[in-house]
Amino acid sequence: MAYLNILRKLTSIILVLFFLFVSIIIFSTWQTYFEQDDELKALPSSKQESMKSNTSWPQVQYDANRSGYLSHTVGGPYEVLWRRSMVEEYTSDGLDSLFPISHRVQAIVADSLIFLPSNDKSLYALSASDGTTAWSYQTEGGLVNSAGYADGKVFFGSTDHYIYALNASDGSLVWRFETGSTVKTAPLLVDTKVIMGSSDGKMYALNQEDGTELWSYDIGVPIYDTAAHDNGKVFFGGMDSKVYAVNAEDGAEVWNIQIPAQGFRDRWTVAGHGKVILTPVLLMDHHIPLLNGTDMFKENPDYYDVTYNKGWAAQKAVILDYFDRLPYRQPVHVIDQETGQVAFTPPIMYASGGALSPHCQPVLLPNGNANIVYRRSFGEPARHGPTTNSALYTGELDLTTGDIITVDRCDHDNVFEGDWHDWDVCGTYKSRFISDESTGLMRTGDVIYQYASRGAMGLDTANETLIPFSTVIEGTGYEYFDAPVDIFPGEQNYWVVDYDNIFAELSSDGNDSSRPAAVVGDKFYILNYHTLVVAKGVIR
Repeated sequence: MAYLNILRKLTSIILVLFFLFVSIIIFSTWQTYFEQDDELKALPSSKQESMKSNTSWPQVQYDANRSGYLSHTVGGPYEVLWRRSMVEEYTSDGLDSLFPISHRVQAIVADSLIFLPSNDKSLYALSASDGTTAWSYQTEGGLVNSAGYADGKVFFGSTDHYIYALNASDGSLVWRFETGSTVKTAPLLVDTKVIMGSSDGKMYALNQEDGTELWSYDIGVPIYDTAAHDNGKVFFGGMDSKVYAVNAEDGAEVWNIQIPAQGFRDRWTVAGHGKVILTPVLLMDHHIPLLNGTDMFKENPDYYDVTYNKGWAAQKAVILDYFDRLPYRQPVHVIDQETGQVAFTPPIMYASGGALSPHCQPVLLPNGNANIVYRRSFGEPARHGPTTNSALYTGELDLTTGDIITVDRCDHDNVFEGDWHDWDVCGTYKSRFISDESTGLMRTGDVIYQYASRGAMGLDTANETLIPFSTVIEGTGYEYFDAPVDIFPGEQNYWVVDYDNIFAELSSDGNDSSRPAAVVGDKFYILNYHTLVVAKGVIR
């Protein structure tokens, strides 16, 4: 009897402790929910709607336009939640080492999972809460571009020639569709279609549910450019340097236009506000236009009149004259969606890196314009050769007039002081770009996030300040700046430069590693080389 009494008391104590534990969990969950709800209610109604709709990052640059824009603002302070790296010694939480990720890949986030295609032939689904592997699915070829998510399924292409659809919950195969060659583009998800280009020269539209072919459009050369959609049309560039518009419903050609370039690859087309914006691979060694841009704004130019100390109107005239004489060095093209004709020539000089890396894609804004990276001067002369951080800024391209509206600027009274990488030489409201390193842009409300090979920063347009966000602290020569989010890239995936073969898979010298982070709510999903870092910001 004594034994039974002790057993009953122990059972009672265990039950009390269990119910106490459950009560604490429920209370904590409710408290978090109501705190988040109060935080949401404090925002303007338009930003509340953005937060409610931003429960996932379902495709490249968030939507079918490839806008890269969220209307709610996420700023600092920032806190690292967790990280995964391909180099085990940098994985402090004991997780297994990460798989190699192509420089083209942007994280796709949905259903509390992060989807990462890998060069090791597998698609990985990681838990968004802690980075552990939920499942993986192996194909017969490397996966070199981003995935996409819709209605419980994840879509992606493989260099084994197939387009795949998997159940997002467990990674089981739903269907696969065979194309005629490698698939190096990311999915465009529109209505019930998944639209992807293949190296066989065809743009395919498949039914998301069962993978049946709805239509295909053959351009006769490989398609490496990820397509965009707007106003019932699909827009993309081909390796023949033509821009195409086809009807999203049946694949019928609407128009095409030849662009002076070396093809479109590795990035994505942007479509919105009645325009199509593309950034081709330039028809030359990338150092040439970089040197031209530096020389244009030098104190003693070799080939131009002195321009750095003149106003933007004079600088713009020199840039447009340059493109009039040398159109194949134009890095950004703007096409009218309806007519298929050039809308205007944007006064944007090339600034990028990675040998064959295109110029940075724009971010579409709700006011009808687009944020861009461009070259100009506020009175500071550009210094050094192709690698410089002077005369580089973020602007707002007016998609009606073709002019550029100032965003950041150089405020320093004595711009001749300091070394070339003295970041404060122009004050605290200037983009910290380096001309020969690729850059990615995305925007949350008032903050423009700029991603470069060495790290990322936020350009706070409301408070006119630069917010240090992340820094790569190894493998890039020196620390970008002191930032709250440290990234250890580990073993960098340096690609071989092959100027003679634009169709080669190896297309970058290591600088082309800048993908804008995916953002869901107040969380950033940052890829740099093969390191994935998840950080939390503050919504305002």
